[in-house]
Amino acid sequence: MSNGAATGEFRTANGIRSASLLPTLARADVAAFMLAQLDGTTYSRRVANILR
Repeated sequence: MSNGAATGEFRTANGIRSASLLPTLARADVAAFMLAQLDGTTYSRRVANILR
């Protein structure tokens, strides 16, 4: 993870794989995803993979 600004360029799914050995994702993007899930039920009681 990085402390950079949110890019909005991330993907989420179950079982997705990273294209690189050391993927990076901004903490702001993770926070945006988590906040979006407060109203949604897509990943309710499931594991969500989030990658750039």
